[in-house]
Amino acid sequence: MADNKVITRLNGANIKFHNYTLSLLDEAYRCGMISDGDAARFRLGLSEALAEAIELYTLGESTSVLSETAGALLSSVLFSCDAFLMTLPVTDAVELIRTVSVKGIYQRGMRQLRRLTCEATSLLVKVRRTRSPIPEATYNEVINTCA
Repeated sequence: MADNKVITRLNGANIKFHNYTLSLLDEAYRCGMISDGDAARFRLGLSEALAEAIELYTLGESTSVLSETAGALLSSVLFSCDAFLMTLPVTDAVELIRTVSVKGIYQRGMRQLRRLTCEATSLLVKVRRTRSPIPEATYNEVINTCA
């Protein structure tokens, strides 16, 4: 818990689903649920995760990329973190931000995204097998254009 800071209640309006991890971090800090050190550690972890993503992206040949590419890679890391943290009650997600490395949250997010991808693929196969034989163009176009 944050030192010398009164803990207040999280304001859900300040937690944005399109930027879940960072907005939750900011709101938890504002409320005193995480300390300066916890927030700094998490942000450093994001930098380290970005560095790893850049290394993977460049196949280890470079540690630098265009700023647009770095932004896209950071968005990818955060998307994976979001995917996992959003499955948890807010207080549990805050506790993980406080205690678990970004890499650990990212890896759990990647597992979550793989599971969701498998579920979506399975549903698409089922829809294609059981779709109604109606000549509705929009209906058929949506089913046929899914990957």
